[in-house]
Amino acid sequence: MAVWPWSLCLVILLLCISTSRSDIGSDPHIHIEGYQDSGIKITCTSERWDLAPELLWQDDGGKNLSAASENINPDEDGLLKVETSFIVSSNKKVSCLLRAHNGSQDREATLYIAETFFHRVSRCSISCPLIGLAFALMLICLTMLAVFLFKQQKASIDALKEKIRKFKDELEWRPSRTYDDDVILDPNTASARLAVSDDRKSVRPRTGETVQTPNNPEVFDRTMVVLGSKGFTSGKHYWEVNLNAKTGWSLGVLEEDENGISTSHLGLSLYNNKYKSISLEKNTQLTVSGTLTKVGVFVDYAETTVSFYSVDSKAKLCSLSSKFTKTIKPFLNPGDYNEGENGGALEICKVPEWD
Repeated sequence: MAVWPWSLCLVILLLCISTSRSDIGSDPHIHIEGYQDSGIKITCTSERWDLAPELLWQDDGGKNLSAASENINPDEDGLLKVETSFIVSSNKKVSCLLRAHNGSQDREATLYIAETFFHRVSRCSISCPLIGLAFALMLICLTMLAVFLFKQQKASIDALKEKIRKFKDELEWRPSRTYDDDVILDPNTASARLAVSDDRKSVRPRTGETVQTPNNPEVFDRTMVVLGSKGFTSGKHYWEVNLNAKTGWSLGVLEEDENGISTSHLGLSLYNNKYKSISLEKNTQLTVSGTLTKVGVFVDYAETTVSFYSVDSKAKLCSLSSKFTKTIKPFLNPGDYNEGENGGALEICKVPEWD
């Protein structure tokens, strides 16, 4: 019967030990998390609490400070782990105070952060906007570089397309020269305003002529035209005309009716420093690089087309089409004398075998 009081005492002792264990948890521990919100984040942790303590932050004068966060979570034994954070914005000594609700002795940890750490914060606060500005400038530069490269690539593509176009023009022009035709002018079709050379290969305006007809090669003025002596009713034909630095002229082919009256014409002209394709229907201004010195004319009667080429640049100037039903003949219009400014001759020249 004496065993029972000893057992009761053992139980009471265990209860006392359990109660004393839950009054106060582990000593708090402060560690630095890193830079945050223009300051330094520090965290205070403690474990093995049965009842959650009051979590306080205080400066070296004992003044309470506002915590950035608080967390209380149970561990695997059912006891509590407490955690509180604070943002230190200047060099100072701060204390983490854990106060038990049963009036037991407070648990405290203190940390002092030197001014050197806040110099880094200050540099960061200055450098971060600078880094952002540098990044924005770099982005702008990259964008400008991308635009420049795109334009450069487009220019290269356009240049390549132009080279291909010129190459195709030359491939078309060279075979057409194999249809070289010996075009000779017919003086009988020229008026007294024109002077045809003895070899019947060139024509120029006469000097001192006063006439009332338009001084404009774009207007098809028959009084300033001389025709080729031979007409075409089929086949392909090619000839070249030397322009001799003239300031106004027109050339091409025309179609006549039974009475010798022109019913249609297809040609090329220069007037007021503008090159144009001319036809019975309309005149169209052409884009020509530089000044033409020699023009090639190619007639495909079956296809009813007349093409004009710049012999110097080997480029096609234009292609015109009309429904040929009768004989077509070459024509030259050297324009008016214009006080000697346009006194030169249009000359049908020999086509070389290879150029």
